[in-house]
Amino acid sequence: MNLTVILDSDPEVYRLGFGDPAALETIRAVSAKSLFDLREQAGVRIGVVISDDTTMVYSPVSKNIEAGSTSVQKPNAIVLSGSAADRIATAAGSDAGDDSGTPEVGNTALDPAKVDRMQKDLKANPPKPFDITRKMNVFTSKVQYVEFRASNYKLTTRQIRLPPELVDVADDDLKSRISSRMRAPLEGIGKLEIKIDYDGKSESIKVDDDWLNEERTRVENEYTFPIKNFGRVILYNDRDAFDKAASRFKSVVEKYQVALHDALVTKQIGIRETHR
Repeated sequence: MNLTVILDSDPEVYRLGFGDPAALETIRAVSAKSLFDLREQAGVRIGVVISDDTTMVYSPVSKNIEAGSTSVQKPNAIVLSGSAADRIATAAGSDAGDDSGTPEVGNTALDPAKVDRMQKDLKANPPKPFDITRKMNVFTSKVQYVEFRASNYKLTTRQIRLPPELVDVADDDLKSRISSRMRAPLEGIGKLEIKIDYDGKSESIKVDDDWLNEERTRVENEYTFPIKNFGRVILYNDRDAFDKAASRFKSVVEKYQVALHDALVTKQIGIRETHR
């Protein structure tokens, strides 16, 4: 049996989905056992199978593109016979005859040390899961990554600095040196009614920290969805609506901060009056 296998051993080929490291190890093991030629050709991206006087030429398909396709129609190869098959076999170096001519590809034996370096390279920087990569490639024109972050909007957890006159120290100089903090006295304030202009309309909303948290979660879940190990994405078609909802949420937070500040000032004045 005269058998020759020619392939590209560049690790980037495997990261692009054109090869399987485990399959390469299987081929190497069989090559060592059966003593057939295992050669390499940098940059080869064409598939050719030659058997006797019949040749099939096909285009390898990356696993990142359409692995697992259910399409019945896959015209991805041609079959040749006769002299054309002989010429291709000669170009690939599979004809061992003295007058076979010079091979055009696969003139270099696959170096085991090079394969070891390739395997280490793939271990250090492995290919991304092809199923996820395919999905993202398919939807890349329809989705985009998005991060909806809202910070410092839970105002009930904040602390305020106590005014010096509330510190029970008789010495004025010592009183000015003392700094103390306390949580904002929100008991009895409850939800605050705020008014905002949104989408050309005015609306009145009763807001507290719980309402803000629920609204932030609603906006995130309504317009975005998570992809495991990648983050959250949003459909391009939903981007305008999401931007409007995020802008509305920001406006509510800003109005709520002002309203809560006013309510706390009023309550603080009441506390001062009580301590007089």
